[in-house]
Amino acid sequence: MKEALAQDLPWKMKEPRVLEILQAVVVDNLPDEQVDHMKELFDMMDTNKNGDLTFEELKHGLHKYGQQVADPDVQMLMSHDFLY
Repeated sequence: MKEALAQDLPWKMKEPRVLEILQAVVVDNLPDEQVDHMKELFDMMDTNKNGDLTFEELKHGLHKYGQQVADPDVQMLMSHDFLY
């Protein structure tokens, strides 16, 4: 599963530290069903289907699921610094 997640990262965050964090948080702590659900949510938010989320795609996706997130917070979520 870990190798599959690393290969299939639709958000193209291939930096070693990011992969390490994702494995520790996502793969090691969530059941496969929840990981699959997260991938489905990402695919739903990725409206142009390019494998990356834009600011607007993330913001709209969060709002669609009832998360009214302010612009600065959406920007923080998109920042690589948020993961370190």
